[in-house]
Amino acid sequence: MPASKVLYLSLINAQTNQEITRITNGNVLDISKYGFNINVIAVTSPSPVSSVAFSLTGAKNQSRRDYSVPYSLFDNAGWRPTVGSYVLAVTPKYYSTTGTKMVVRFSFATVTSPPTTGVTFYASPSGGGNGTLES
Repeated sequence: MPASKVLYLSLINAQTNQEITRITNGNVLDISKYGFNINVIAVTSPSPVSSVAFSLTGAKNQSRRDYSVPYSLFDNAGWRPTVGSYVLAVTPKYYSTTGTKMVVRFSFATVTSPPTTGVTFYASPSGGGNGTLES
């Protein structure tokens, strides 16, 4: 049997268990979109495995070993994210063999939209390209 591994990590809504997005290295997640509890689940190969160990460090620290699918970082209640940077290490175990560890760095941040330039272009009614530009 080949070594077990984490195929991907999913950020889910803890109340509905619906996937929101997949977490990849370098993700910056807009905190304003997460006004509810979330959880992180690991999808492994093979599935099932004996257990999955999670270790989250950063603005929140959490360690957990889960023994049943879906393998999750938090219990069913999940966690309300806070602004900050995080490192999540996830390691599956298949019987007595430790699988390949996945490590992702991600953050929750306040994301602002870029400012508008204050310039408006009005097209020419005749379509001749002689519109006006206001600032």
